[in-house]
Amino acid sequence: MRTVTRAGRLAVIVMTLALASSRARAEVCDARRADGGPLAGGDDSADFGAIPEACAATDVSLRLRGTLLVASAMPDYFGEVVASSTLRLRQQLDHSRWTWISLSADLLTYRYTQNAVEAAQGLSLGPLTFGVHRAFGDWPRTAATVYARALLPLDTARQNGERTGFELGLTGRRLLGATGRFGVQGGAAMTAPIFFVAGQTHSALQPVALAEAWFAPRPDVALSAGVESR
Repeated sequence: MRTVTRAGRLAVIVMTLALASSRARAEVCDARRADGGPLAGGDDSADFGAIPEACAATDVSLRLRGTLLVASAMPDYFGEVVASSTLRLRQQLDHSRWTWISLSADLLTYRYTQNAVEAAQGLSLGPLTFGVHRAFGDWPRTAATVYARALLPLDTARQNGERTGFELGLTGRRLLGATGRFGVQGGAAMTAPIFFVAGQTHSALQPVALAEAWFAPRPDVALSAGVESR
């Protein structure tokens, strides 16, 4: 009887640990949470060079963004106002949490530029980026993903040249604390923008790194702070 009792207790302990591990794994990649990914703080077109989420999901979103640039000191004497809308889609492949694709497109961008006594304004469409993401590892409170992304040269704002490029990166996320309300996320990437102008090709390697911490008192509310270097 004592042996059966110990075996029963062992089975209960193992089952409890398994349930706790599954629950934690679901929490670290719960797409319904407000802290589901890094803030969309990149300053390039169509999320090129912006560190993406480390977890798979199928969703669609529309982001509105505005930029104001004032360089009033000589010799610049330059100012610009930009308003843009970006459509973003993610699609899991075969309902897998390991592989997914992403598409980001600048649907409509308005740009007003003032340079000395001359002003210019106009609307443009594009560009867009396409990415493939692959998760690796199977940890209870950590998610990690490698990804590749391409910048497609579909941009009506460029009249005298084209811009394309590639990006390779690693992104991760980890829960902190027993409640899972705290966490850190971020990643690093190498971008390679390519410019085609007047029959010449110009390219460069530009590293990007992001570190971010978040606190979520409720699943639908999160406070994030971080730093990006490029």
